[in-house]
Amino acid sequence: ELVSPLSRACYSAFSVGRHTGHDAAQFYLRVISTVALLTVPAGTGIAILATPIVHLAVGPQWSAVVPVIRVLAGAWIISSVTVVGNSLLNAHALLKPMLKIALAITAVRAILLGIMLSGGSFGNAAPAVALSSCFESCLYLRIMSRQFGVRPIDILRRVWRCATATAIMSGVLLLLQGRWGNSPALA
Repeated sequence: ELVSPLSRACYSAFSVGRHTGHDAAQFYLRVISTVALLTVPAGTGIAILATPIVHLAVGPQWSAVVPVIRVLAGAWIISSVTVVGNSLLNAHALLKPMLKIALAITAVRAILLGIMLSGGSFGNAAPAVALSSCFESCLYLRIMSRQFGVRPIDILRRVWRCATATAIMSGVLLLLQGRWGNSPALA
């Protein structure tokens, strides 16, 4: 929900950059690093605080959805590469690779959902969706590497500070969770 509006706004900038000769890879990396400032801490925080969030929002009777939220929060972080990459590829009229990715992901997602849901549990769908989202991001990275020279290491160089700060935040939250996790308000 946070990345999609920004991605739509970036489409215009990517398009202008295409026509004015600006370096698409550098602009993409700046956008990804900005998006990471939002998605990495938010997704990680949602994953860690899923139980109290669910209990507060809809009540403890919905505790069964906590693992689903945790898995999808992690996938949400990774999918920002896909959402912003989609705008970049659209702005550069690279529709054929996007169609190939969409077809591949549809097939992979259908197969994974078929396998994971055969056990009869809706909770098994979350890992299937998360795995297919990660695969989709890998495919987008591959196309962007070929077309624009964006390498995964370039992204890691841009987001390592955010990831480190989020890891510290997560550690503190996990340490404190034992203290406030037994609160009657959150039970």
